[in-house]
Amino acid sequence: HSTFTNLKSLTWLPEKIVAISNGVKQNLIDYFQIKNDRITVIFNGIEDIFHNTHYTQNTNEIRILLAGRICPVKQQIELVKQTKGKLLPHIKFYFAGTGEQIALLKQEIGNSEQYFVLGQIDIGEEMPKYDYVCLFSQNEGLGLTLIEGCMFGKPLISNDLASVQDVNINGYNGFVASTWEKLVTCLNSLPLPNSEKYQSLSKHSRALYEKRFRAFTMINEYRTIIKSFFKNKYER
Repeated sequence: HSTFTNLKSLTWLPEKIVAISNGVKQNLIDYFQIKNDRITVIFNGIEDIFHNTHYTQNTNEIRILLAGRICPVKQQIELVKQTKGKLLPHIKFYFAGTGEQIALLKQEIGNSEQYFVLGQIDIGEEMPKYDYVCLFSQNEGLGLTLIEGCMFGKPLISNDLASVQDVNINGYNGFVASTWEKLVTCLNSLPLPNSEKYQSLSKHSRALYEKRFRAFTMINEYRTIIKSFFKNKYER
């Protein structure tokens, strides 16, 4: 479910391994020296709760949702530090979730009118209100909030972690930035929600969810691998 760069000598792994992303698979190969043919990638799937609710929004404003535990790994505070004072006025960030750094995040935001702390929210109810979904973590296994964004047809913004690029395909359903400087440039050039480019990204996000991240797709793939295991075991 995640990538690791420690505890190698204390980790025991089975003969057959399921990784939830190609980034996790590559970590198993590169760091744990697991052979490629021992690993199967099965993307995490989630139940489809999409409902096409129409919200009247300011079409000249871009509302970006970053949902997740407010902690060093998710980098919410660092994102504010690296972007504050550099974003165009119509770019607004909304941080959903709770965590040990929520007070520090509010302190870093100060009286800025471009960053907002929402606390815990109901993703199913609130997601339609936002235009983009962002995740810029130090480490991710796959990125649930990005999958939720795909489900609701939201274009994505992320860094270039191998694992999150299974969900966010640069130029197809979102934008990938490898550095903080490139993130600022990306944010200031985002297509507005009423643009043709935005509608194309949105359509592709929903299509990617339907192809890769439906719950029943994940369940069927696990059924297949379990049946294959027992078949091979009893045929020996």
